Amino acid sequence: MKSKESSASKEEAKQVDESPAKDDAKDTTTQTPTGSIKEDLIEAFIGPFLRRSLFGGEGWRDYARVVAQIANSPRWTSEIMSAEFDPVAIEFIRRIRVRFPVAKTEDVYWSFHFLLGAMTMTFAQTGRIDLLSGDICHGSDLSEIHLRMVPFLSAGFCRLCKGST
Repeated sequence: MKSKESSASKEEAKQVDESPAKDDAKDTTTQTPTGSIKEDLIEAFIGPFLRRSLFGGEGWRDYARVVAQIANSPRWTSEIMSAEFDPVAIEFIRRIRVRFPVAKTEDVYWSFHFLLGAMTMTFAQTGRIDLLSGDICHGSDLSEIHLRMVPFLSAGFCRLCKGST
């Protein structure tokens, strides 16, 4: 597990580091960034984990499920999650703050919290969405999830962080 954590965390860090530091496009009425670069940053954060789960074989899917369970356990949050994933999370949050310089700090952190919730529910693959949708949607269909998750999360960040001005 430790080697997968390190590998996933390093890839996320690299992707976040390579994402643009600032948005160039601004909404002319609010002078806040528009959508695409924030989607790039969210993709940089969740993409490596999602792609490894999607294409890395059963071992990576199992690892993603274990991480999702650990992330939802108060006992393991500080012991494992903080040690392995906080450096990337802190850099991601810093970059969100750059993109939304007038956002309230708590709105940035709540947005990140909701991102983590979406990720952990997705990777836990509980089958909940399968049941609720009558098998129209499948929690194991990471390709379909990927198509929807980034724009959904980006819209949430934009709404909360732009709305906090």
